[in-house]
Amino acid sequence: MCEVNYASKTLQKQEIDFEEATEVLKHVIEKLNYIRNSYEQIKLEAEELARKWNIETNFQSKKQPVKKRHFDELASDHRFQNRELLFKMNVFYFVLDKISVQIEQRFSGMQTVKNLFCFLEPKNIINLPDTVMLDMCENVSKKYSKVIFPLFGNQFLQAVSLLKTDLTSKMSIKQFSDLLFTKYSCLESEFLEIHTVLMLFFTLPVTVASIERSFSKLKIIKDYKRNFIGQSRLKKLAILAIEHKEAAQMDLKKLICSFANAKARRKNFK
Repeated sequence: MCEVNYASKTLQKQEIDFEEATEVLKHVIEKLNYIRNSYEQIKLEAEELARKWNIETNFQSKKQPVKKRHFDELASDHRFQNRELLFKMNVFYFVLDKISVQIEQRFSGMQTVKNLFCFLEPKNIINLPDTVMLDMCENVSKKYSKVIFPLFGNQFLQAVSLLKTDLTSKMSIKQFSDLLFTKYSCLESEFLEIHTVLMLFFTLPVTVASIERSFSKLKIIKDYKRNFIGQSRLKKLAILAIEHKEAAQMDLKKLICSFANAKARRKNFK
């Protein structure tokens, strides 16, 4: 599964954007579907590799248990007599279908966002009419109405008319932005809304996967204390940081003893 491993490594890159991520995932799904439809070819390759290592290639036969049936049963579950068919259905197809479904479900939100910004792709700029691009620009401005104003559609069509002769279908969105702001030396103030949309597209997180958890118990406790620190404690730490000279002159042993005496439970035992 080199393709899945490559996609996992690619999605962890710092400079990856939605366009590249969706293309990588699309290639992975296509490869999984190709593998699913190439069982016989994969079987031949596996048998050839097994012979080199002197491994038996035949599926071991197993005696099928006899299931007791009642006279009023209408049908029974189908059981594969052939062990190869059993492996093909319960292992080969099951694993590949599970991976494909999980990839599609987990990254469906990414595809939705990518479809929202698809008008930024040069291949769509070349082929789509102006009315369709205006509608797409309007959808984006409505989706992010706090940062993108309705003037975005007109600005985008103006930029497209300026760059359309230099665009090719194989260009990426990043190359489109470089062409607009570098080669043509357009100022951000001229196409402020386009600059905002591009910055929004390039800074959207591709994944929300958390980092690996540390095996050190001390680090786990430190992370817990940092994450769950209260506002009152933050204020006290800020006061200590401001009055650091006076805090450095205080005796820590006396402070610890006074704190322990105040917090200790006092009870007389008979």
